[in-house]
Amino acid sequence: MDPKFLLPVLKFINESQEEMLSLDFSTLATIIRLTCEGLWLSELFGFQMVDDKTRVNIKQKLFDLLNDFELHSKSPESIH
Repeated sequence: MDPKFLLPVLKFINESQEEMLSLDFSTLATIIRLTCEGLWLSELFGFQMVDDKTRVNIKQKLFDLLNDFELHSKSPESIH
């Protein structure tokens, strides 16, 4: 593959990462993004990195992490 075809993808990734770094949960956002990209790329290229059950469990864990963050960020202790 010609690397010049990856330039728009790299631009998007860099812009997305910059935007995520501005969030209060930038580390969590980066973990979720990298996990999703890994699952997507493994599927795109036909790599069976994880079975379907594990894929579903990973996705559920990501949602759980987001929900936990949302609950903690709205708790009275987190308001300053």
